[in-house]
Amino acid sequence: MRAFLVPHSHNEYLIFSRAGRAFASGGQIYSMQWDPFRYSPTIAATIAPLTIFSDSIGGVIWRFLATGILAAGLLLFTSTSWPRLLRGRDQASFILLVLPLSMGNIADGQSNPIVLGFLLIAVASAAVNRWNLAAATAAAAALFKVYPLAAGLLLCLLYPRALVWRLAAALVIGLALPFLFQNPHYVSSQYAAWFQSFSSDIRWELAPVFSYRDLHLLLALAHLRVTHNFYIALQLLAAAGIAIICVAASRAGWSRARLSILVLELGTAWMVLLGAATDGTTSMLLAPAAVCEIIETHVERTPLWLRGCLITSYVLLLDTSLIGELVQTLSPVPYFAVKPLGALLLALSFLVIELRRFGVSAEPPVFQQQKTA
Repeated sequence: MRAFLVPHSHNEYLIFSRAGRAFASGGQIYSMQWDPFRYSPTIAATIAPLTIFSDSIGGVIWRFLATGILAAGLLLFTSTSWPRLLRGRDQASFILLVLPLSMGNIADGQSNPIVLGFLLIAVASAAVNRWNLAAATAAAAALFKVYPLAAGLLLCLLYPRALVWRLAAALVIGLALPFLFQNPHYVSSQYAAWFQSFSSDIRWELAPVFSYRDLHLLLALAHLRVTHNFYIALQLLAAAGIAIICVAASRAGWSRARLSILVLELGTAWMVLLGAATDGTTSMLLAPAAVCEIIETHVERTPLWLRGCLITSYVLLLDTSLIGELVQTLSPVPYFAVKPLGALLLALSFLVIELRRFGVSAEPPVFQQQKTA
């Protein structure tokens, strides 16, 4: 209702509609200095048809689209990657616990629900051999924000014969799509401007309160100044570590359903903590993985301290300013560092949980029951 009645307040859809209109008219997509468009020309071309409507109507359609894709991802994930032994009540609890971390994004017209929906569909599809759908949705997520390609690459690492060429083809098709609707020279210039926008982003050099909400921010607040090259090395090192864990889990005989959850957990943790251009709203990408482990560790009777870490991180990631203000009042942590701190705690919890499972069995108990059912 707010998106329709007050379209110019708390409405990220305006960024997309401006880019869509610029693409349709042959204008500069990446010329905006404030609230710049950071997505690929493919997304601008895809949004262009919505611009025939006013921002009020287009914003409502955009939100329905985002909600639909996220809902489809959650339903497919719970029916494929999650053990089938879960009762309908458990699935409802899963979705209800995801919503508090997602509603702010949907209300403000963010693209994160769409990206997360595509990621969920990708990992769930890979679990049931739907390779074309997995490749298409992994590529779609990457065309919105480049760093979700990390999940696609992890899936390629686990299933190289099935996914490498499919994901490559999906990316090529997606990147070529704008050339069907505009002058090739114009589209090429927009791709050049898009690539240039990567190198011109200096937000990570700004004061912490204006910086991205990621690990770099936490390091700065801890007075650990790192160079840009060192941080890139840290990103690559973390990515390599995640890849090693995924390959080790595959060789240990983990099921595809379990591997899909592993990719979602570690992949989204890397995106939120170490991905490019992470802001406070990006933390919603962690929502399904966080809720998944909260429920699963309860079933497994995981040590209380570890379950406490998961619940604490969930609370810190809640999409409300009240949590940030409360933490800032009770501790030296500033409000803008609460979500990255929650993401770091959650990522470390994921790591401990998965490494413990290597020492216990190849599959968590709920997945072992699924095999014998």
